[in-house]
Amino acid sequence: MKKLALFIMAVVAMGSTVNAQLGAPKITVKDTLVVVSCFYNGAELAVEDWPAALLIEDAVQIQIADYVYKKGKPVYSDVYSYNLSWDGHIDHYRYSATCNGKKADISIVKPRNDCDTEVYGKYIIDDYEFYVMTRENILKKLSE
Repeated sequence: MKKLALFIMAVVAMGSTVNAQLGAPKITVKDTLVVVSCFYNGAELAVEDWPAALLIEDAVQIQIADYVYKKGKPVYSDVYSYNLSWDGHIDHYRYSATCNGKKADISIVKPRNDCDTEVYGKYIIDDYEFYVMTRENILKKLSE
């Protein structure tokens, strides 16, 4: 009888640990980035033709216009690598994302402090290329 009781307790304990998993994070901080230039298939677009003026990103998703791209795990990452185009070190990530049930490729480049640029980063979403700045950097630039 004692063996049966121990066996039942062990099975119950194992069952509760199997179901214990961390859930998705609760997002409280989102980066609101201002689009400063936009390209489509390599051609620069006039401001009036941009799909949006703001890009909002958090750890789980990127929102641009009325589209929300849910990021998956990075399929590529290269952190703190020197890049001649940026004339400094960058962090580069690529994600396979989903938006409205369709797959999308997202590439993000964020220059490090040693880059001579005011741009916060570059986001390539499908055929669009967005160069963005933080609101703080724009306000700082305007006050100069």
